[in-house]
Amino acid sequence: KQHLTGEKALWLVRSRYQSSDFSRMQRQQQFMFAVRDQVLRADVALRIPALWLEFRDVVKTDVTLPELVGLAQLATSVPRDRIRNRTLDQEYIIRGAVPGEPFALTPNRGRIAQLVTELFADNPADPRPRQQPPSNANAKPEARPGG
Repeated sequence: KQHLTGEKALWLVRSRYQSSDFSRMQRQQQFMFAVRDQVLRADVALRIPALWLEFRDVVKTDVTLPELVGLAQLATSVPRDRIRNRTLDQEYIIRGAVPGEPFALTPNRGRIAQLVTELFADNPADPRPRQQPPSNANAKPEARPGG
């Protein structure tokens, strides 16, 4: 693990020096998970109102403080192992599909559709059951006498 200054973190997630857009996207995802881990620490979560006051003049957002607190609570309820993420890298593009444009990248829509299906499908290998509606959720209301 490394601790980065804001300037170095910005360079890490924006830079393509000696790398590609694909590796930059992977670094961005890694960075977002590292930020998530730091924010979910109890001492940071408790300081959200104070942090809000400190940063409200330098961060432009339409998110309100109560909404931010709610988002933080939601984030703490989602275990990291339940978050699925992928990078659309070279595996999901077709090179040379545009005549005369050797550097043009065309999405491989079939591969991307397959990935989306996999990401949003239930994970049969996951032993935790999905929440099911109550068994009587689809039951018709009982007829009442005289009504």
